[in-house]
Amino acid sequence: MRVAGAATLISIPLKPSKTKPTRIMALNSSNKNKNMNPPTVAMASLSGKENEKRKLPILLFDIMDTIVRDPFYHDVPAFFGMSMKELIECKHPNAWIEFEMGMISEMELARKFFKDGRPFDLEGLKICMKKGYSYLDGVEELLHELKQNNYEMHAFTNYPIWYEIIEDKLKISTYLSWTFCSCVIGMFSKQCLKERGNLILIFIWKS
Repeated sequence: MRVAGAATLISIPLKPSKTKPTRIMALNSSNKNKNMNPPTVAMASLSGKENEKRKLPILLFDIMDTIVRDPFYHDVPAFFGMSMKELIECKHPNAWIEFEMGMISEMELARKFFKDGRPFDLEGLKICMKKGYSYLDGVEELLHELKQNNYEMHAFTNYPIWYEIIEDKLKISTYLSWTFCSCVIGMFSKQCLKERGNLILIFIWKS
């Protein structure tokens, strides 16, 4: 498909996952922010005369359950002593989305995570998440090979400031740049790829 200017974006979903319907629904519900202007800094990293010298295609990776195991689905319900169904019923419908968008801080997330405002151990949750972050099998080897072959790679992900915890543990920036992260750019999905210049961008994600 065409994304503004002359940049061509190709989306390649990996094998569908049956464990992520809630997250996908949450992302789709956030399109109300799609008219926000993309940041100059992020756009500068994918524009200019230097495009002619770049190796194409440029690879954009979703992060959670594409590169990194997502503890939200695997570990967080157990942390709260609930099933996933119970957690979904108890949590505030918009709090996590707002956190991913950078609209609220982690302290505000703690105050409104549950509909009834019950307190919980925020630091314990962060520790739980950090323990659960790991490369998916074979992915780090793939990223290393792509890096060795001089492919330019960027994160293109909907995730809160806790991406820094992922980086601290897994050092993903060894292979790719955290260029497009919703908590920083304040928007989701392909809207931030309004681009100038001739580029072929391949977006790799797990549906």
